[in-house]
Amino acid sequence: MTTPHGALPPSAMLMQLIMGGCVAQCIAVAAHLGLADRMTKGPQASDELARACGAHAPSVYRLCRALANAGVFEEHDGKRFSLTPMGECLRGDVSGSMAGMAKMFGERWHAAAWAELLHSVRTGEPAFPKVYGEGLFEWFGTHCEEAEIFNEAMTRFSSTTAEAVVAAYDFSSFTRLADIGGGHGFLLASILKADPKVQGVLVDLPQVVEGTKDLLAKNGVEQRCQIPTGRT
Repeated sequence: MTTPHGALPPSAMLMQLIMGGCVAQCIAVAAHLGLADRMTKGPQASDELARACGAHAPSVYRLCRALANAGVFEEHDGKRFSLTPMGECLRGDVSGSMAGMAKMFGERWHAAAWAELLHSVRTGEPAFPKVYGEGLFEWFGTHCEEAEIFNEAMTRFSSTTAEAVVAAYDFSSFTRLADIGGGHGFLLASILKADPKVQGVLVDLPQVVEGTKDLLAKNGVEQRCQIPTGRT
């Protein structure tokens, strides 16, 4: 098999995929430290970034270099770094932010479940109960911080697709629309905002829907969205 000029050989491309988990972990750490949010005004010295987020300066520099190699940041003279178009998606204040997903994929509980993928493939059973003794959403009921990271990831991910869903489908023929397992209600809120005559029903676990009121109010649809109480 020949390799086209300028392309990596298959072994090198496979190695990049194998190392993908390491890159994902670097992106997760950058999201937790808020590095992208600190680069909005242009290139920033890694020492200043470290000082701002209370981290070890040499390690922040190496982290930024790794992410520059991955195309998330761009390195400049003087150990300074700026955002690439891909890195802009790691900001927490932009529509379609991937910061929440990055944080979630870097969590130990998430990685521990994926580490049991071989068990799932061999048995057809979900990995999470094998690791933690109960299902994911039952586990979230007693692990609020981890649940919030998951909910943030789902809400932010919804923001990447909600606009396209609203544009592609005409919901105006419905009088009431229910989103089952709708999380914090971003998709439903987007639909209701686009179609003022539609009423909404948001259904999810009690500990999840507790975080919906601000989002619905921000979109001006809180009076048109019913949230049933009690376990679902």
